[in-house]
Amino acid sequence: AGSPTETGPGVGRRVRVATGAPVPGVENFEGTVKLVVTTTGTIKEMIGFVDAVRANHQIRILRMVSNPKRGGVDVWLRLRAPIPLRTTIQSMTGVSKVEPGDRTESEPDTSVLKVSLD
Repeated sequence: AGSPTETGPGVGRRVRVATGAPVPGVENFEGTVKLVVTTTGTIKEMIGFVDAVRANHQIRILRMVSNPKRGGVDVWLRLRAPIPLRTTIQSMTGVSKVEPGDRTESEPDTSVLKVSLD
């Protein structure tokens, strides 16, 4: 099974979308996850990334909030089933790094991943 390809609206480039199938030996995430996304590029890269996340049928975007302090956006996701989210996000076009973030006191049950885009 290969990875499907989607074209993001207004992006003008093709983005690879991982299938999100469970991978043995890789940490699976489930439930609500917050992505803290930053980019050194343009807003086009951020839009392309969000479109790629949205195209994955295993992931539902709950909320997005601009975070000008960090130069990016915070994205809350709901995962439809346990998936290797870190690997799935890392495989998306334009993603340079994915690392665990610290949970917040206000959302102690929400896993956090920090995502850096090219």
